[in-house]
Amino acid sequence: MRTRKLIAFIIFISLLFSIATAEEYTMYAICTDSFVNVREKPSTKAKVGGYLDFGWDATVIDQVTDKSGTLWYKVKDITEQGYGWVCGYYMVSDKPERTKIEATVKANGRVALYSRINGKRKSWLKPGQKLKVTIKSDEWCYINKGGYVQTEYLAFETQP
Repeated sequence: MRTRKLIAFIIFISLLFSIATAEEYTMYAICTDSFVNVREKPSTKAKVGGYLDFGWDATVIDQVTDKSGTLWYKVKDITEQGYGWVCGYYMVSDKPERTKIEATVKANGRVALYSRINGKRKSWLKPGQKLKVTIKSDEWCYINKGGYVQTEYLAFETQP
């Protein structure tokens, strides 16, 4: 009888510790592309169990880097499993916020507009060009032109 209580207590403490550890890691991210695969494992060869769409919020509970150097985020409550893996190329995780502010391109030369974060260049923005920012993070902004620009190249209008 005493052994059962001890085992139950050890299991309880283990579960409590694992929950606390997961909560310490939790961060939030926003999906930066449409119809992004959520996979059962952190691999492009893994089975797809669901999808994220542009602008969806996700709670990230873990992350790994695969052999090729690709970052994967483990997001919760997406698939029937209760979690899934999303390639880091499609997520903004550095404290993103939804916004509706205007910005001006501040650069001496043209600035690249990307189709996705760390993706291919989509087009160029001109110095002084006015933009509407809908998602802003420390490093990247999603703008009304349908792409991403590095935050450091934008001057933001002050909000009332």
